[in-house]
Amino acid sequence: MIGGRQWSGMIATVSLRLLYLIFGQVLGLVLLLGRTSCTKDVELLVLRHEVAVLRPRQPETTLGLGGPGRLRRPHPVAAQGPA
Repeated sequence: MIGGRQWSGMIATVSLRLLYLIFGQVLGLVLLLGRTSCTKDVELLVLRHEVAVLRPRQPETTLGLGGPGRLRRPHPVAAQGPA
């Protein structure tokens, strides 16, 4: 069992942590409201750039079991055989 002193210590710790989190959220909201439209535009540009850079790119070629030679079409002259 947990004694009375331990409970009060845990309650104090949790309360301080909760107050810290609330203060951080309120401060973030105040800073968000104080931004200019130019600052918001710059943030949007940065986020769009991050999305463009981090977006997974499609592979140019997919290698099968036969390697790259099996993916290519035969050259039209070579496909006809010797003349």
